Amino acid sequence: CCRPRDVPWLPEQLGPVELGIDMGAGGDETVIRERRGVVVGREWRFRERDSVKATARIVEAINQSQAAVVKVDAIGIGWGVVGSLREKQSQGLHRAQVVGVNVSEASSNPARFKNLRSQLWWEVGRQLSEDLAWDMSGLVEADQERLVSQLTAPKYSTDSAGRTVVEPKEETKKRIGRSPDNADALLLAYFSTPRTRVRWL
Repeated sequence: CCRPRDVPWLPEQLGPVELGIDMGAGGDETVIRERRGVVVGREWRFRERDSVKATARIVEAINQSQAAVVKVDAIGIGWGVVGSLREKQSQGLHRAQVVGVNVSEASSNPARFKNLRSQLWWEVGRQLSEDLAWDMSGLVEADQERLVSQLTAPKYSTDSAGRTVVEPKEETKKRIGRSPDNADALLLAYFSTPRTRVRWL
């Protein structure tokens, strides 16, 4: 999951800036993860039940990072936050493209994955890790360890149709003793859809 610091990345591998946002629910943290091309960047974390205040915190992170694309977990409170962020963009308070991602929706490869969440965790979480397609070397050791432990925590199975299924988030949470919010935000940061106009490297 890490690339040695002495191996330089090409300029085209270091942009644009994207943010993945896993919205906290039920007391969990909201986690914002920055992606600068292949490089895993900063993380913002906070607990905020008020969606207006949560939106304001996210706008701060967008402007600090100068993000071009923001991908938000649109389930639950996230749906309203997506709308609020788009409104803030139209008001000129930030310049990022806002993409709502509902992981309970159908996969873009329904013959292989039960839903988008399974596809996200398999293709981004597993495949990009195996391909060393992201660089965590700039993170402190504790942050690296937290991400790696969460990325490797979920269990996978195969349904009756032969599709890959990742276990529910609550099952992972029970096993590791906390919600894998940091990994969810990271996966959203690296998730690519036609709407984001950004390809995986």
